Amino acid sequence: MDLQADLKRIVIESLNAAGVTFNPSAEVNELLIAALTIEERQIPAQPRNVHVAQEFNAAMTTLSADCQAGVTEIQRKLKAGEDVNPHLNLRSLQPTKDDDLLTDWGIYHFHLGLQPIHGGRFFERTGPLAFAHVTPSDVFLINILEHGNFAEPKLVETLIRRFPTVAEAHEMKGMKVTAFPPPKTAIDIEALRKVHVNSPLCVDGRLYFGPGSGFVSSGVSFRAVHRANATQKIISELNRVMQIEEDSVRRQVAANHPGTNPAQLDFELICHEKQWSLFEKTTQSLLRFGP
Repeated sequence: MDLQADLKRIVIESLNAAGVTFNPSAEVNELLIAALTIEERQIPAQPRNVHVAQEFNAAMTTLSADCQAGVTEIQRKLKAGEDVNPHLNLRSLQPTKDDDLLTDWGIYHFHLGLQPIHGGRFFERTGPLAFAHVTPSDVFLINILEHGNFAEPKLVETLIRRFPTVAEAHEMKGMKVTAFPPPKTAIDIEALRKVHVNSPLCVDGRLYFGPGSGFVSSGVSFRAVHRANATQKIISELNRVMQIEEDSVRRQVAANHPGTNPAQLDFELICHEKQWSLFEKTTQSLLRFGP
């Protein structure tokens, strides 16, 4: 039983299923972070409440008819719970390339084309982009700006001002602006992102954490690294339990399946219903440890 080898196999299967290019000889934790980065960048297909800022509606009127049709279709998909990932940027499937806008501010940007490209995996790229903050239950449509405005302060300012629930969740209450002077311009923000520095936001005299997960020093998403570490901790605990109690576990599984030889049982790591567990292949038994 080699749980790290099982983990690597599972992660590689996940990356292959997503169509991601990666180095299969990389260390398992590097691959795990890559897979979790891709998962973080994808938007699960589920119905959401769609909230629209007045800045978004105003920008909508300036678009071409084709781009307006793209926005309307994206909104329909978000409400209906259909797949919107083909409208995302190409980096949504490139874990080694940074997506600073998403990592820093938790803001996705959608291309408005409706013609499939890259074998149908994406839709046509457009100059105007729709910017939005997405949660499991809601979508907050912020604005429509030209490609390249990924450090434009008014994006996150609009998100905070127009949507109080988002503001409330990320306010640094009790902190003074003078204690943490935030960057004020897109140039300032880009400079900090380039060296992977997390900086607070100041909107109308209040300080906020960026609604994204934030960077670690390598530039990778903090959330992806944290989840990778948590996964490794769980697998280490599974290893520890099996090292101490393997004989007992084998006897218990065999006792539930008369005629089974405990020594011939074959365990492997699986992720079942988003929980890491052991699976015994001969008896088709699922073993969960802990809560």
